[in-house]
Amino acid sequence: MAKKNYFKRALGALSAGALPQKCVACGQESFGGVFCLTCKVLAGETDHFSVERNQTLSRMTLRCELEFAAALGIFTKGGPYQSLLHKLKYRGVFTLGFKEGRRFGIKYMQMSTIPKADIIIPIPSHWRRKLKRGYNQAEIFAKGIERETKIPIRTDVLRTRLGIVSQTTKKREERMNRTYDRFLCVNPKGVAKKRVLLVDDVLTTGATAEAAITALNMKAIKKIQLGLLALAMN
Repeated sequence: MAKKNYFKRALGALSAGALPQKCVACGQESFGGVFCLTCKVLAGETDHFSVERNQTLSRMTLRCELEFAAALGIFTKGGPYQSLLHKLKYRGVFTLGFKEGRRFGIKYMQMSTIPKADIIIPIPSHWRRKLKRGYNQAEIFAKGIERETKIPIRTDVLRTRLGIVSQTTKKREERMNRTYDRFLCVNPKGVAKKRVLLVDDVLTTGATAEAAITALNMKAIKKIQLGLLALAMN
């Protein structure tokens, strides 16, 4: 399994590195980005880094208190971000997450109205998923953000509870009702009085993010921010 995952990741990295000019959604010329000009428009680049009360923050308002929240793009069925996330999560092209993380980091550092985080915490993936893929896509995204911001990543803070089932195949209502106690904060000293940038690949119902935020909020952290690769539209 480990050998298989190694070659899967290696081939993904080679594909992303050798063909950086191809759009991940349609295969046309992308001029160095992950999307071509057409797919970039279709992807729905957000204004979350310039509009404080944005869609991501509004979706999470009734669930928890956040200092800041932003997603790079909009996830729609059959859209460019679905193609990107499919390649990132299921085809082993993890460098896409890193590239988008760097783009998030650049936009984040350009903001002047929001205090910058002290640490970055990627939301842990279910252990079976990480074992199968060989990596956590949220952590890859976080590494790209770290590259541009120089804010350190902490992967020793949040853990998934034993016995928790992966949420990927669950219906919307099940996700909303069953994830509230999904995570444990196993390193309270690592987050005490810290401003945290919590990151994940995509936000759907918000239940997973809320569960992670709930686990962190119990440990007297300073503030929580949320960074996403994409925001799913219902």
